[in-house]
Amino acid sequence: MSHGLGKMLLILVPLLVAFASGRSIYERSSSPHLQVRDNTGDTPLPACIPRCGPKCIGPYSSYSPPSLAASERRSLATLDIRDFGIVFAGDAERLSPNPQYVAKRNLYKVTPKNVDSFIKNKVSTETKSTRQLMWCPENDATSTTVQTTFDDSNKVEIGTGGLTGCTVLTVVSRRGVFMAHFFESLAFDRPSDEELIDAGEDPATYPALDYNGQVRNLVDRTQGDTEGLGPALDVSIFNQDDDNTHAFIMTPRQWGDGVAGGILQFTGSINTLRSQVMGLLPALSDVTIYDYVRLNMEDPAQEDELYTNARGSAFFQYDPKNYKQKGWRVFYERALQGEDGWSS
Repeated sequence: MSHGLGKMLLILVPLLVAFASGRSIYERSSSPHLQVRDNTGDTPLPACIPRCGPKCIGPYSSYSPPSLAASERRSLATLDIRDFGIVFAGDAERLSPNPQYVAKRNLYKVTPKNVDSFIKNKVSTETKSTRQLMWCPENDATSTTVQTTFDDSNKVEIGTGGLTGCTVLTVVSRRGVFMAHFFESLAFDRPSDEELIDAGEDPATYPALDYNGQVRNLVDRTQGDTEGLGPALDVSIFNQDDDNTHAFIMTPRQWGDGVAGGILQFTGSINTLRSQVMGLLPALSDVTIYDYVRLNMEDPAQEDELYTNARGSAFFQYDPKNYKQKGWRVFYERALQGEDGWSS
């Protein structure tokens, strides 16, 4: 057997075995990327330093979002969430098995083959139809929120990319959506002085850690002052019996070799946030937690991967004009977190 043929067999055999066993090549067990991502070791990695680029789009821009293009108005038949592969993030078992999440939908068809390009393009600051969740007036970085109600004419798309340790909250009903982006280094884990200096920040002037000001009070202004920007959660949009309200949190998984899904980096803070949301919206049965494996910005290969695919991205989409059906869906990275569809 030639050396070249041997190398080819090494590549082909695992794929043939996967197909023969009925497993998707997108499953966790056969993803080479997951082996790299889980091999992070116990060395602490730098926190997500707030940085806001020059192309930051404010959430209250004056543009009028268009309806989905004709090319995006293809019917999407029932799809098992597991078919998405959940390649890079909390494990498949972290997703709710609620059957309402796999109902027939008519938004643009997303598959394991196109999910990276779809999410990457949707959260790009170049995409004018998407409101940027992480926005920064006058280049002042702080935690931010976006909130809007739905109507019968305009689609709503909200998203952000580049998450390497920060947390996103999404609350959605059939009448509107609230999304929040919380900076890790302002609310959950302040970087060391050395990390701040390496990032070009002055430790003497960098804000102190402030969970209440950056998270709790940003969600509910009755709790106190906030340094965050954007509206508080408007309970009246999510509290009716027929709202079918859901909430989702995207937050980093704990670092370490072989850390399993569900072990959060900031367990106490995330449980506090979950309890707060459920306290504001008692009809919620739970808040779905999606734990993602963040990219290591000290690894050049992983740093280069940022903004090239769905990793580190959160995206929400609502469209009222899909074959006479309104609908929304939420993606965290490659994973469909939830969706709903209803007649006008």
